[in-house]
Amino acid sequence: MRGRETLDHLDGHVGNYPLSDEVRSEHALSSAGRLLRAYHDATTELAAADLPGWQFAALDPVEVICHGDFAPYNCVFTGETATGIIDFDGARPGPRAWDLAYALYRFAPLTHPANTDGFGKAEEQARRARLFLYAYGCTRSQRIAAMDTVAVRLQSLVAFMRRSAADGDENFARHLADGHAGLYLRDIDHIKTHTATWQRYIADP
Repeated sequence: MRGRETLDHLDGHVGNYPLSDEVRSEHALSSAGRLLRAYHDATTELAAADLPGWQFAALDPVEVICHGDFAPYNCVFTGETATGIIDFDGARPGPRAWDLAYALYRFAPLTHPANTDGFGKAEEQARRARLFLYAYGCTRSQRIAAMDTVAVRLQSLVAFMRRSAADGDENFARHLADGHAGLYLRDIDHIKTHTATWQRYIADP
């Protein structure tokens, strides 16, 4: 209003790492899926308006306004229920699968066993990924598209980190020095290695 940024306070707690038992629960997982769907559905008209000014270029096909970083650390929880979303710096028009892919990576989570931010073996991760996608209300084709996008989404993140560091961003240069890119690349390998497991849980009716 009048060119001013209006901020609201959301009661609850943010899902920072290490994740609490509440945030790791299946209830939290499913509620996050429903929250992302509600957010996406609320943005369809804005996405269709083709407005300029986004920090990042739109991705085809434009279906919604992607949050860009939908993860426990950007969700507010009341107990085990995801009730709010924060940090929209990376929002941009794009496909539902772009947000769903990163959400699966963070909430299932589709991580290598050595990743301290993750938990569960591939079978458990696949089962949780299916729960998230069903809570969102995905069709079979949407489930497949989301899963097929996970590695692509992480590869894009690694490329962005490297490009930003090369352009002089000290934060991303520090992240690379701390091995963050290697962590994502190892997780990408984990995702590709277990393709058959994901397909069995996600692609099947």
